[in-house]
Amino acid sequence: TDYVNGVNDMFYELVDNEMSLRQHNQVVTEKNIMLSNLCRTLQNENKQLGANLKIMQGKEQEWRENIQKKFDESLENIRKQMGEHQAKYVKLIQENEVYRLKIDELVEFERKRTTDYSNYKSHASQLGLCVLCCYYIILCKKNKNKKIQKLQETEKINMRTAVDSCKQEIKNLTKKLARSLEENSQLEKKCKEHESKFTETARKMQSNADTINQFKEMKTKVLQENTDLHQELKNLMAKYTQANTYNDVLQQSLRAGSRKADLLQKLCRGLQQQNTSIKERMKANGIDYQTVLQNIVYTNKVNNSSATAAVPTFAPAPVSSSLDHHGTEIDTRPDPPFITDANASVSAASASDTSASTNATDKASGDTATTAAAPQVEEKQEEKTPSQTNVETSTQSTINENQPVPETEQKTDQSQQSEQAPTVAE
Repeated sequence: TDYVNGVNDMFYELVDNEMSLRQHNQVVTEKNIMLSNLCRTLQNENKQLGANLKIMQGKEQEWRENIQKKFDESLENIRKQMGEHQAKYVKLIQENEVYRLKIDELVEFERKRTTDYSNYKSHASQLGLCVLCCYYIILCKKNKNKKIQKLQETEKINMRTAVDSCKQEIKNLTKKLARSLEENSQLEKKCKEHESKFTETARKMQSNADTINQFKEMKTKVLQENTDLHQELKNLMAKYTQANTYNDVLQQSLRAGSRKADLLQKLCRGLQQQNTSIKERMKANGIDYQTVLQNIVYTNKVNNSSATAAVPTFAPAPVSSSLDHHGTEIDTRPDPPFITDANASVSAASASDTSASTNATDKASGDTATTAAAPQVEEKQEEKTPSQTNVETSTQSTINENQPVPETEQKTDQSQQSEQAPTVAE
């Protein structure tokens, strides 16, 4: 009865495990689809970032070439203007030097004329005194000497002509001085214009220097943005790698779950075959299967109830419990008479089937335990459910028949624990 009860519990437990594995498989499939979509999105973003980066690099290169071209053109224009201004300035300096020499000559000539005029004036004053004296003498002598009078007249004429010529030269020198002063003022105006042009050129060169500084700052900023984009690309690649790793872990978990599901299906088919063979042998031995099931249900109710009242027909014996190698209590009370006879006939018939299914379970559980340990994280031990306790109770009855069931249970527990391994967080 315990064996049949354990087989039924194991069957229901396997069905529950199969349902849970299907749900887990569905969840893993959904996560896999979600991660695949995320990977595609990250790949598209990576491609878009690469394209944007190439576009930005092209624009930056074009902008640099334009700035460099404009800068070279402005420098060439400045050099040309400076050469032209320098040539004009050299010509003006030469002309100014010529005018300065002429002005010096005019000043020297004016100084000489001034000294000559002063000498002439003093001489004229002396001559005037002499003329007056002579004239007085002539008047006194009353035309005693006509030659002296003629000489005086000629001398006066010469003196007048000399004075007129001196006046004319003074006028000419004054005109030349005014003209030289006017030319000097024009030269000063031209010098001021050239100074203003040179000042404008210096201001343009300063503005070009400011433009170059702005270009350097913009270049530094673009390089910093490029570095930030590279860092963001590295972060996205790291996330993409992590997502791929998580996808691989989920795929491994999915494969392990599918293998477990296949294993459980094989176990279910084996248990169904065993159940069918047990039914046939019980039928061949004249045992009613429905009556045995009713007695099993009744026994389970009696075991789960806490009533101590007397039960009519097949009252259970006092319970004496012991612990198996897993620390689970085992019911050691005697079975009812008809269950004992049924167990005696069934146990001998199912011994060979149990050993064969146990060997298959050992092999499949070993494969599952090795494939389910893919993610290297800490495994959490789960508490045993009542269904597992019933399985251990049913397998304890087979231990008395010298069957290697504990090793199978250990491997089954390991496969169930490895199924609960935590996945990597998104």
